[in-house]
Amino acid sequence: MGTTDLLKPWHALIALLALLYGTFLVLQLPDTWLWLGVDVFIDVGVVLLMGVLEYPFLLVWLAFVGAFLLVACVVALWLGTPPEDPLPISHSTIELGIVCLVALGFMGWGVVAARKAQIDAY
Repeated sequence: MGTTDLLKPWHALIALLALLYGTFLVLQLPDTWLWLGVDVFIDVGVVLLMGVLEYPFLLVWLAFVGAFLLVACVVALWLGTPPEDPLPISHSTIELGIVCLVALGFMGWGVVAARKAQIDAY
C-alpha cells in the first residue's frame, strides 16, 4: 500500500478546512504576525521531527495541520479573541476547547497513518 492510498482526497480536504479555521483564528489574535511566526516555527519543528523519524511527508500533512490548529486554539484560549472582530469565529471557549480536541485528533491521525505507511513499507 503506497502513501497515496493512505491519504485520500477527502482527508486532504478536511485538513485544508481545519487549516483555514486555524488561519482565521490566528488572524483574530491581537498580534497576528507574532503568533503566525510562532505557529509556523512550531510547525517547522513538527515537520523536522517527522522527517527525522522518516515518516512520509505526504502523511505528515495531517500532523502539521493538527499542530497548527492546536497552537492557534491554545493561543486564542490564552489571549481571547476580541468580540468586535469582523470574522464571526470562535467567540466561545467551549468551541475552542472542542477544536483543540479535534486538533489533537488530527495529530494522532497523522502519526498513526504515517506509522502505518512506514510499517507497510518494510
